[in-house]
Amino acid sequence: MNQNRNAVLLLVVLVGLLVGGEYFLLLHVKPSSAVWYTKLLNLYTKGGWLFRVLFALIIPMAFALPDDTKSYGSGRPAELQKDKRPAKKVQLLVLLGYLIGVALLGTAHRFPYQFAYIVPVGVGVSTLFGIGVGAWLLRPQPKRPISEDRKAGVSKKGFQFRTTSSGWIKVPNPFRGVFITGGPGSGKSESLAKPFIRQALAQNYCGILYDVKFPELTKYAYHYRKLNPDATTRFCILNFQDMNRTHRLNPIAPDNIPTITYAEEYALALLKNLQQEIIEKQDFWSRSCTAVLTGLIWYLRKHHPAQCTLPHVVTLITKMPYDKLMTLIGSDSECLSYVMSVITAIGNKSADQLSGVIGTLQNTLAKLATPEVFWVMSATDEGFSMDLNNANNPIFLCLGGDREVMDSLRPLLGLYTTVAVKRMNRQGKHHSILLLDEAPTIYIPNFEQIPATGRSSQIATVYMCQDLSQVRKYYGEKESQMILGTLSNQFYGAVSSAETAKYVSQLIGKHEVITPEESRDNRPAFDLSSLFEGRHQPQRGRSTISYRKQERPIVNPEDLHEFDKGEFIGFTVESKQGRFWGRIALEPDEQPVRNLPRFSSQYDLQTNMDSIVLDCATILGLADAEVERLLSSHEIMAIYKR
Repeated sequence: MNQNRNAVLLLVVLVGLLVGGEYFLLLHVKPSSAVWYTKLLNLYTKGGWLFRVLFALIIPMAFALPDDTKSYGSGRPAELQKDKRPAKKVQLLVLLGYLIGVALLGTAHRFPYQFAYIVPVGVGVSTLFGIGVGAWLLRPQPKRPISEDRKAGVSKKGFQFRTTSSGWIKVPNPFRGVFITGGPGSGKSESLAKPFIRQALAQNYCGILYDVKFPELTKYAYHYRKLNPDATTRFCILNFQDMNRTHRLNPIAPDNIPTITYAEEYALALLKNLQQEIIEKQDFWSRSCTAVLTGLIWYLRKHHPAQCTLPHVVTLITKMPYDKLMTLIGSDSECLSYVMSVITAIGNKSADQLSGVIGTLQNTLAKLATPEVFWVMSATDEGFSMDLNNANNPIFLCLGGDREVMDSLRPLLGLYTTVAVKRMNRQGKHHSILLLDEAPTIYIPNFEQIPATGRSSQIATVYMCQDLSQVRKYYGEKESQMILGTLSNQFYGAVSSAETAKYVSQLIGKHEVITPEESRDNRPAFDLSSLFEGRHQPQRGRSTISYRKQERPIVNPEDLHEFDKGEFIGFTVESKQGRFWGRIALEPDEQPVRNLPRFSSQYDLQTNMDSIVLDCATILGLADAEVERLLSSHEIMAIYKR
């Protein structure tokens, strides 16, 4: 029970009786004794307006008082979630209605003929709107145990997000990594991804944007890049759905493979994205496939650098005679050490073993043999490179995904990201960002090392996912824990997983709260036996409230399921507040975000694909009959013969 509120309500009733007395006296009482009537009439004539105004003023006070039986600082209690205040316009209308009611009550005596109507209307209007004024405008909002930074401003290259309560969530040092998780509808893209993109481009960041829902984030990034004409970063888009809106870029160009260990890591990135079951455990077949792929990439890099592209690698493995291919790779001593086990199988005529390895590799890579993939990833000279954070030529690369064909795109996007990160993670380069929307949908080998070493390389890693279980599914328990441990700034939004909610609640920690405890004496207030015995017991039948300190979670697991869109809790490093809890305010776009323009219109996918087949046939020295069988166009064959 709220004793303070009850006391004010009692005062409202008493003053209301005074107002009602005036109304009844003037309209319903016929004086039989002029003395008392005259005295009351004089009293109301002088102070009646004051009683009426006082009545109107007390009503908001009664409903502005918080419930004193609730816990103090108990995290995110039910009333915090349910204390929904209407929009500012509605609050202003309520305040205006209340002031009209007060004015009617205060001036009713000036309209004697309409007094009978003005007072009841004024009482009704002031009561109705007064409740709204008290509950919505005057009642203090429950305070969260985590205070907000009220001052705008962040260090150079840092990021900040304004909250709906006029506070700020700041990430002063994004180079220590950012982890963002929240289920569908939690507001990750609108509240965090887009502000990160906008602020990064405003600060001339280069780097990678992985847009799993292409072109949603890509067109947003392109829009804000155009709004900053002074930026030195170039804008590059790669996707495999719309050839009119994609550039071309070869991820395994010779410049990107300084040693054979780079080739091995790229081969691993490709295969682990194609066969996710080998991420945690590799068997003989997967190791053999990695060895063949590594040897072939390195052979092309050394002996045929112009043809060192993924389309050439895929064509050589899926369309060319594997005995000739293995003999070719084995002709290089450095490559031979990688494929020795497979070469030995040929020497021992272990046809089943060899066929198993090559067959596995062919089946795995076959899904990449599409005209669109070959067009985008084949060698070309469009002025772009995977050296994205080159201080002299910084590039902002957008990688477009598609949920409907994610199984086919995952290895390609994973390869691009792996190659780019390998080149970016060096000191003395341009500051860059690695923003991965739905990051677990692609696998990046040794990803946990990027935030750990990227701090000195000025790489701001922003890793976004729907749930912690999603990270564990694709990376495994051990590696997922390492990833979380290296991302120092962490944001948690609404989640549906009970396991994740429990983890976040424990991570945020506990705080000290004061909880009320009400005790009641149920004995009758008056007892004749105690009276006769001379015992005085004034506490009979009374209730008392005591308070004690307890430790409770700052946020309960069940509360995380009920977070509003854009509401996040977490912690940032090197910031004044450390922990934060707030709802991020959406900033309106200065100009409408339009669709991406077309910047590529001349392409012949099939001719490009056939030319790659011809290159591979030339490398292996195939006979004309074999080549003709592989080509789709006789015109291409005529060129090959010449």
